[in-house]
Amino acid sequence: MIEVGSLVGFAAAFVIVAWGVSALLCGGALAARRIVATGGPRAERAMFAAALVLAPVVAAIVVGVVGARSLLLAGIDHCTGHGHHPHLCLVHGGAWVEVPVAVVAVAMVGAYLVVRVCQLAWTAWTARGALREIAAVSREVEPGVFVASVTTAFCFTAGIIRPRIYVSSAIWDTLEADERAAMLAHERAHVRQRDLAWRMLFGIATLFGAPILARVVLGRWERATERACDRDATRVVQSDVVASALVRMSRLQLAATAGMSFGGAAALDERVQALLADPAHDERLARALRGGAIAMFVIAIGSAALGSDPIHHALETLLGLI
Repeated sequence: MIEVGSLVGFAAAFVIVAWGVSALLCGGALAARRIVATGGPRAERAMFAAALVLAPVVAAIVVGVVGARSLLLAGIDHCTGHGHHPHLCLVHGGAWVEVPVAVVAVAMVGAYLVVRVCQLAWTAWTARGALREIAAVSREVEPGVFVASVTTAFCFTAGIIRPRIYVSSAIWDTLEADERAAMLAHERAHVRQRDLAWRMLFGIATLFGAPILARVVLGRWERATERACDRDATRVVQSDVVASALVRMSRLQLAATAGMSFGGAAALDERVQALLADPAHDERLARALRGGAIAMFVIAIGSAALGSDPIHHALETLLGLI
């Protein structure tokens, strides 16, 4: 039978592993950014995505395997033979509820997660209301493209299940025809890549990543994604046209928008310079990084399964220090 108090220990173990792995991966990704940037924005995007997702996944695998081991070996486990610290065991680990530091730390992390989830929910709710107002004054000019008759300047993609592109008339009526094509090509790249869904997933992963560091990496992923979509737009129009559209929209002082936005404030200078430099990027690096992330996931599962006993002892020793 599982002792409820043991969950305090497992929660603490998850946080320690997730933050530790996140610090290593996110720190490494930021340190390697300039090198990986030579492979283009898609390589950066793949690297930052892996850094964000792997940390909570690896932590869940490690803690899950240790928990399963404690249940399978409950009758012969070493737990009852050691009294120098509480044990990481779902059956014999109830003493964790008597460790004030662990209880307070888990409670604080839990409270932080609740607050962040409430903030995200409130942001989503208010954004949904604003989107309804925009949709009410919009007309469809192309399949999936809606122009809103408002004076506020904006262009963004919204909707995870049925993504749509919303553009204000202030933007639509100002841009030249080729600049409109550049803007729409950029937004359609977001739709094709399902960037809104990925952004939501990475935002959730960031909640379990190393504080501050994970959010910095998320910002880097967003910047790399915008530059990748800028690059996709150059398949429709010339790169200088995409750069011109970006500059023109920035001068219109775009309103802050939720979702992926062509004219967002994601390092305008960086994006324009990347477009005008026109480097020849090798997509093989991005594929290699994605393959490496999958390999790390498989290795984490295998290592946790084969090394469950030493991992169990290592976590108990580490937690015993608190």
